[in-house]
Amino acid sequence: PLSMACPIYNDIKKVPKGIFINDKSLFNGKVEASTKLGNGMAFKSIFTKSGDTNAVTSNVEFKKTFGKLDLTTKILSSHESSITIENSSLIPNVNLRVERTISLPAVKPDGAAAPAPVITAEYKSPQASLTGSLDAAKHIFNFSVSSKLFQGLTAGLLASYKLSDGSFVAPKYRLSYKGAQELEVAAFYESKDDFGISAVRDISADTSVGAALIKGVVSLGGEKRLSNATIKGDVDSKGVVTAQYTTTLPSSAKVTLNSQFNALKVADPKAHKVGATVAFSF
Repeated sequence: PLSMACPIYNDIKKVPKGIFINDKSLFNGKVEASTKLGNGMAFKSIFTKSGDTNAVTSNVEFKKTFGKLDLTTKILSSHESSITIENSSLIPNVNLRVERTISLPAVKPDGAAAPAPVITAEYKSPQASLTGSLDAAKHIFNFSVSSKLFQGLTAGLLASYKLSDGSFVAPKYRLSYKGAQELEVAAFYESKDDFGISAVRDISADTSVGAALIKGVVSLGGEKRLSNATIKGDVDSKGVVTAQYTTTLPSSAKVTLNSQFNALKVADPKAHKVGATVAFSF
């Protein structure tokens, strides 16, 4: 089954288990709501307030299955929306996807590429996965391959070819290893400024600890799983301490609170961040 297939390149985690909190978007204010309507259409809306600029953006998504086709429509407040058509049954083990960007209103900024579809094919098997993606607007063909080399070790490579000038972009690499005693290791090299290695291990049924070296910064972190909540925290060699608390309320709303404190810049209010996400599912 595809659920047991080798992951594609983008699904090979750069950091195992997500212990290290390095996503800048977590330090915004965000409200999500999702539901499935009576006609089978899935609906999701997201409202976000930036922690840096206080700008408010919104995102509405509709997904509906028509026979063997999945149709997804995304409407963004940034006037860049999209329609995606997806099929995973036409060819065995192959997922076909076509995504078309739509400008709302139909005004193209000077110098911007004209909207064109992105055509993607993904093949998955238990031992290897392949993807090919043609971005007609940017004139780039992306190709990736990933493979389970031996027990617990998965490797992936992503390469890009510029059709406009016939040149290759430097390839990117990812490695993931799941070993004995609940040990997970991940490594990646995607550019001279984007690389790292990290390891996480479960020391009990509800506690994990880990260490990472990402972009030249050393981090130590941990995760504690409670009956109805999860607590994560990490500290790095730049003096930045980050904490995250996630819980599910009786109303089925999932609440995530994030905070970040820079011990080396105590007097600088911009060096400290907070964020919150509330996700409702009906």
